[in-house]
Amino acid sequence: LDTTDGCRFDFEDGWLHLRVSNTEPIMRLIVEAKDQSTAQKYIETAVNIRKEIVG
Repeated sequence: LDTTDGCRFDFEDGWLHLRVSNTEPIMRLIVEAKDQSTAQKYIETAVNIRKEIVG
């Protein structure tokens, strides 16, 4: 976990970076994975966690 500029989570088969904007009411999610299905899994997991926290 690297929190230098947002939160970056490194996994064996990819990574996910989550960053809240300081100038806009948005949250950026950047994902890189070995294949499309793994990337989609990371995106869905991050969105579900966000929904649980924010509502």
